[in-house]
Amino acid sequence: MVDIGSKTKRKIVDYKLTRYVCYLIVQNGDPRKEVFALGQTYFAVQTYRQEINDKFEELDEDRRRLVIREDIKQIEREHMRKLKNKAKQNKLILDE
Repeated sequence: MVDIGSKTKRKIVDYKLTRYVCYLIVQNGDPRKEVFALGQTYFAVQTYRQEINDKFEELDEDRRRLVIREDIKQIEREHMRKLKNKAKQNKLILDE
């Protein structure tokens, strides 16, 4: 039950989504909206992290983590720079 005002309540359905369904929703959403842009960045970073992990599996665990962390930081900085530029150009719809 959730409050909807005037001391009234309404029953709502609560859905639990799988990671794959969340991925599909985010990938098909409008990237000009902040929530979708951030979600797309999240899934891009996770995919890249797995690719790097597979690529460097011959390295010891500590070295592999260090390589992945540095690469991911670079990707996140680049994506955030792009999002900020879109926001400055009013091409990003920010959630309120």
